[in-house]
Amino acid sequence: MRRMFAIVATLALSVAPARGEVQISGLADVLVRNSDEEDLTNQTFGGMSNLDLARTRVFFDALISDRAQFFAQLLMDQSEFVLYSAYARFQQLGGSPVSMHLGLIPTTVGSFTERAYSDQNPLVGTPLVHNHHSSLLTGTAQRTVADLRATADERSRFGLPIIYDNCWNVGAEIYGSHGRLDYSLGLLSGSLSRPTTTQEKEVPQVTTRLGWYHHAGLVVGVSGFLGPYLFDGLAALDVSEPGGPPAFADPLDYLNGGVGYDLLWSTRYWEIRSESFWTYWEHPSVPTLEAASGYLEAKYKIGPGWYVAGRSEYYHPFDVVDELGNETSWDYRMHRFEYGVGYRPTRRVATKLVAQHNRFDGAPTLSRDHYMVQVSTGF
Repeated sequence: MRRMFAIVATLALSVAPARGEVQISGLADVLVRNSDEEDLTNQTFGGMSNLDLARTRVFFDALISDRAQFFAQLLMDQSEFVLYSAYARFQQLGGSPVSMHLGLIPTTVGSFTERAYSDQNPLVGTPLVHNHHSSLLTGTAQRTVADLRATADERSRFGLPIIYDNCWNVGAEIYGSHGRLDYSLGLLSGSLSRPTTTQEKEVPQVTTRLGWYHHAGLVVGVSGFLGPYLFDGLAALDVSEPGGPPAFADPLDYLNGGVGYDLLWSTRYWEIRSESFWTYWEHPSVPTLEAASGYLEAKYKIGPGWYVAGRSEYYHPFDVVDELGNETSWDYRMHRFEYGVGYRPTRRVATKLVAQHNRFDGAPTLSRDHYMVQVSTGF
């Protein structure tokens, strides 16, 4: 935490607003649900959730110059505070069409980040591809596929997602556009599945995205990423034999990579979105693990301020060969269907009535149904 605030302080001082123009705004959420149903699939690494009773975000936007801005964001989830973002934006570097984000930056692939906030998300949950915790742990020594299967039953909130949008990485992103093409190249201190606010490894994870804008209602993007995801000191690097001397793998030898797409198609009344990603994790003790996840989301405007929406999602881990030579899945496959109705009485107030159904293939005792009413207010 101290390192994180040191980074923020350094960035803030380096881009202190010469023009003194700072805007402060916020977003407050209140949500009521069937609290007797345990929340297994919306938890963050820190134990927070979009399904919590009260959440508040405070945004600080500072204008440094015509081509430089600084952004910071604090999240208060009930009684916990988190620094969500703190980064500088430099536009048209050296008079070129290239711009840069530097600091604790937004997720650099896909298209959900801009809709992660309650006033932009037509539903409540974060899609599985951007949050669902797999059975792969880095803080625990998992030496066999059987260890992964045991974690699958426990559903630890520390399992690595495919992409984790609830925390952002310290890093740099260069982005811009040329004609109808948008492009991005990012360097992350951590990885998309395990973000970090400090530099804990020598080699960053590299990300890239290309977006094609046919017009405002049709956008197609493709993304890719590759780089180490393990850090020194993680228990996953312990490859000691039982009763033998200590032995640890080099974290830079194990890569996490993937590819995916994002799609937007909209008309006057309809808005269709989709994302899907395939990823893999190399591991010191178990076979390379692969998984795919994605969603299809539809929103339809039914009247002034009113809409209905639905999102169908999947999480699909691929089979691996276990220590007995058998092919088996290293985690449970999962499907989610979330749907609801929303109403905006004013521009800054959004209300939703939403249901979320989570189903684990082969593990019905883990399945959960959540019914929610949410009110979001900007200030």
